[in-house]
Amino acid sequence: MSPEELVSGKSKEGEETCPYCGSIHLDFEDNKLVCMDCGGIIEDNIVSSEQEQFYSYENAVRKGKHSFSSRLSPKTKTDRKNLQLAISIINDLVNKLHLPHFIKGEAIKLYKEAMVKKSLRKDRVPSIAAALVYLVCRKARISFPLERVAEEGEVNKSDVIKSYMEMIEVLKIEVPPPSIEGLAILFAKKAGLTSKTVVLARKIAKILKTEFVNIGKDPNGIAAAAVYTAAKRNEENTTQKEIAKIASITEVTIRNRFIEVKKALEQLDM
Repeated sequence: MSPEELVSGKSKEGEETCPYCGSIHLDFEDNKLVCMDCGGIIEDNIVSSEQEQFYSYENAVRKGKHSFSSRLSPKTKTDRKNLQLAISIINDLVNKLHLPHFIKGEAIKLYKEAMVKKSLRKDRVPSIAAALVYLVCRKARISFPLERVAEEGEVNKSDVIKSYMEMIEVLKIEVPPPSIEGLAILFAKKAGLTSKTVVLARKIAKILKTEFVNIGKDPNGIAAAAVYTAAKRNEENTTQKEIAKIASITEVTIRNRFIEVKKALEQLDM
């Protein structure tokens, strides 16, 4: 079945089109699906609309809740040094990953909360700082593989995972499932695929995310398989090895997920 059959729209080929000018030249910019011809915004806040919640929360904290700020102040010289180190690491990570500025403020705030609730050793500060950046991204539905955060933070992946799970427990935070669509967009763009394939990969991920996430499949693998499927349908020159490397998964994983995605799409008559 042709790739166009996967993409909703009213063009002759069945591709997704701009509702304003009818163009099929669509792309993703700043979490928006936009028309590259007329500039119309077709879909806004694709990856997340939850960032505003953080701004609202931070504003509430700034409006007179001085006792809250005082409670989070470091009590010892060691705490102060560790906090300075955490802030430096978080700042570097946010800059390296080109994340929105609010991620930095929220991650630092969470570190301060964790510092009050639990003794944080200096040797664990790097993994905790990286874990909190990843946690805030997850909360805001900003898609980044944990492996990428660990790599840029120059910390072991297993240490980041351990710290991530610990911070969720200590801070009593509920984290939404990762955005499969956002990951698919990220991987497709990093692979240098065309806008047409990026749109198709996102469409496939959107169709399949509920079925696969609910049974515990790794989001990175699903998103990578969606990207590879879209690339094959659009006859773009890429390999499973290349997509697997971008998604920080093994070739075996993407191969297995690709087979599963192919079967799922066939069952959906796509």
